[in-house]
Amino acid sequence: GQDRLWIWLSSVEGIGAKSFYTLIAAFGDAGEVLRAKDGDPRLKKLSPAVRARLKKARDEAYPETFFSRLKGKGIRAVSRLHPDYPQPLQDIFLPPPVLYARGRLPVPTERAVAVVGSRRATRYGLEAARTVGRDLALMKITVVSGLARGIDARAHEGALEAGGPVVGVLGCGVDVLYPKENAKLCSAWAS
Repeated sequence: GQDRLWIWLSSVEGIGAKSFYTLIAAFGDAGEVLRAKDGDPRLKKLSPAVRARLKKARDEAYPETFFSRLKGKGIRAVSRLHPDYPQPLQDIFLPPPVLYARGRLPVPTERAVAVVGSRRATRYGLEAARTVGRDLALMKITVVSGLARGIDARAHEGALEAGGPVVGVLGCGVDVLYPKENAKLCSAWAS
């Protein structure tokens, strides 16, 4: 359906949120974008390189290969059209058309706290972050962070120790392990 078509279209490198929504507005839906002829004037705003990648994405083998690769890596793609897409993201400016996730979806976000702090925290700061993460989890509050080293990671450790829900919003992609020392944390919440 449209959910799969959104994922397919958004997988084309160079089609970010702004370009994606511009294309959807111009064509009506993702399927029409993917079926468009190369010379379609509605594609003129895309760079030649992005138009070339879109042309490759139209190949019949592309979606099968793309979705197989996601499945093989244990990655789930969820478009804004899917009920598992987090409701709070629906209300932001230019929400990501698609989220790539490992782990359980939907994530409980009714009660969530973002924990962000120094990567070079003091020993006291690290212990305080762990305690805050644990206490939030005990209150059934989801701990959200960028999963960076330091404060972010310690808050996640505390929440996981208490069995609470955690969310790591990664800037590098869900298939890239960074920083490497957080491998155990990633495997804990991705299962």
